[in-house]
Amino acid sequence: MSAPISFTTGPFAGWTVRGELKELQKADMGRKYGQKDRRPLDPPPVLQLRFYRVFNNGTAQQWEHEIDAYTDGIGIGCVCHVDLFRSTPRSKPERINQSLQAPRTTNEMANAGQASTYTTLLVGTRAVSASCVYHEGKKILAFVFSDLAVRAEGSFFLRYRVFDIMSAVPGGTQHPALAETFGGTFQVYSTKSFPGLQASTDLTKVR
Repeated sequence: MSAPISFTTGPFAGWTVRGELKELQKADMGRKYGQKDRRPLDPPPVLQLRFYRVFNNGTAQQWEHEIDAYTDGIGIGCVCHVDLFRSTPRSKPERINQSLQAPRTTNEMANAGQASTYTTLLVGTRAVSASCVYHEGKKILAFVFSDLAVRAEGSFFLRYRVFDIMSAVPGGTQHPALAETFGGTFQVYSTKSFPGLQASTDLTKVR
């Protein structure tokens, strides 16, 4: 669970808000990227971002409720960045949703975990903006990574981090990190061993 953040500018100015990121759809497989044969991860990863307004933050009376009227205005400035990690028996965190103990800047977050990241193997759009889409009959804020591919074979997983590039927090800190999560494991195959694309899912078709 992420830590609450107090905003001084942006859509949540004057509020204390907690963000929560969930991988609604994980990639299952991919074909090793080639200059003449590029196939994106299948199905494309889809993330949902939820916001909770926090009251009496830091007290015994702290409580929160979800800001459920999601619009493009609420998601403006929210960007999800993805990093790639090779999956080994001990490489993946035990908990899927990792806490952010305090607002961290884009640079601070980018420098974390460089020893174990394989992000240079990723091809495609690694940072996408939030979109307001319909899912299961209601509007949600979603991030769709539709064109990611990997340059190497093997088992991998993704780390997703959401930043708000339009807002600031007390002290003038810009680009606060709202939430992060780790996705499920997927396999990247060689061209010869690739089992073929799956049928499109409802989330793949979401708009």
